[in-house]
Amino acid sequence: MSPAGNNTAAFSGGYPQSPAWQDLNQPAADDKGGIQTPGTDLVQAAPRSKKKKKKLWLIPVILLLVAALALGGSIPLAYSLADKGNFTFAKKISIIPMFDLFDDQFGDYLEAGASFTAGQYETSGTQFRILGNYRKSGEYYRASMYHLGVRALNEKRYRDAVDIFTGLNYSDSATLLGNAIARSYSDAVKSYRSGDLAGCLELLAVCGDREDAEKYVLLCALKGVYHPDTVSGYPLQVYRAYTEGKGASALEGSTAYLRKAQEAVRDFEDSNEAFLLKNNSAVAFLAGDWESGDGSYYFRMKDTGSLSFNLPLSDTGSYYYIENGVFLTHDLGDYGNGVAGFDIHADSWDRISIYCYEDQQTYVLNRVS
Repeated sequence: MSPAGNNTAAFSGGYPQSPAWQDLNQPAADDKGGIQTPGTDLVQAAPRSKKKKKKLWLIPVILLLVAALALGGSIPLAYSLADKGNFTFAKKISIIPMFDLFDDQFGDYLEAGASFTAGQYETSGTQFRILGNYRKSGEYYRASMYHLGVRALNEKRYRDAVDIFTGLNYSDSATLLGNAIARSYSDAVKSYRSGDLAGCLELLAVCGDREDAEKYVLLCALKGVYHPDTVSGYPLQVYRAYTEGKGASALEGSTAYLRKAQEAVRDFEDSNEAFLLKNNSAVAFLAGDWESGDGSYYFRMKDTGSLSFNLPLSDTGSYYYIENGVFLTHDLGDYGNGVAGFDIHADSWDRISIYCYEDQQTYVLNRVS
């Protein structure tokens, strides 16, 4: 035993005894409010945080997956919209760079469609033509041409309309082709009757052999006007015979062409008047024998232009020429300064009326040969 009054602490099992008031079944509280467990220090160490590794490689993978899903959904929709003509919306939902990875023509297809939607048919026609057989490029090319043809028709550019509609085989293009030719022909007739021969021939150039198109071409040629696209060899020869034939030798060669043309248009429109506009044509028309009903007066013309008659005429020269139906006489070397002797009018192919300035009388003669 320890000596009485010795102030020493008693130990049991190496641990200091707890104060009498503390329940030994409860852990002791430290002075900081922490819980002290047996065999530990009074001050607890702060817990160590574990650093998490950031998986940055997942970001591009996720983005690619999202893009793939978006692309996978937009591809069929974009194709469907574009093929149905909704190019604007198809372009909005399309990721063109992604499309280009496997379809490098779709972007051009949408651009062509945008031109088409904007009414720029000439541009869209070129773009779709370049795309060839890609998707519905062929159909939209024909549609572009169709709209250009309709525009040309409405603007009375009939040649352009006919060129476009010919062989287009789209919608009612065949009907519109016929309409373009019919309207061109109708306007050509109006132009002829108004005296616009050049305009008439320009319009007839797209009419082919419609109705009396060839007759109008020949009439214009007989009047000295022709168009390169409306004549074959025959009307052109008429024109040259009309304008270039000079002298008896040239006249003989030209008369056959002129007479053939005249017979084709006899009694058509103002053809009878046209026959007498210029000397060569007048000779071709008047060639033959003409006599009055009682046979007392005659007028005879040879293909060479030499003639004989017994109608009253003052002696104003030994040579003649006919212009606008007027028979003028002149002396040798004084061509162009003739004096009017007769005024000849073609009543029909087989009948003429001749007004004589000498006696101021009109004589009606009929063709007898």
